[in-house]
Amino acid sequence: MMVYYWSPINIDEWTERLEHLHRRIDTYKFSIVYRFYSTSYGPVKYVGRSDNPFNRAHNHLNKLEPYSMHNRLEIQVAYVDFCYFTGAWRKSHSYQEECRQYHKYYNTIANSNHPAKPIDRPIKCPICGR
Repeated sequence: MMVYYWSPINIDEWTERLEHLHRRIDTYKFSIVYRFYSTSYGPVKYVGRSDNPFNRAHNHLNKLEPYSMHNRLEIQVAYVDFCYFTGAWRKSHSYQEECRQYHKYYNTIANSNHPAKPIDRPIKCPICGR
């Protein structure tokens, strides 16, 4: 499975980009894996996932102001990029990708906990087997 991330965009473009994606794929049932940056060229500061972007990540990121401090993560967030997954296995695929990104950027990200598994999917991390 090939995974393509959109180029980093300003946080203030997040809502518009999700709406565009929704119209393009014609469904609200998609999962995303997103990465936060302080600058457009990196490094990655946070890795996250949402299996329902219009409820969780969408509302979460809407509260962020460009170049502001993210209250919960205590990092400056100005840019985000993401990839998306559709179909019956979207939750499993997004979890596996979040794990890959978490382990890849472990030394630079603010995440302190391993990604949580989807509630309805018995799946293991492809990197560490958790």
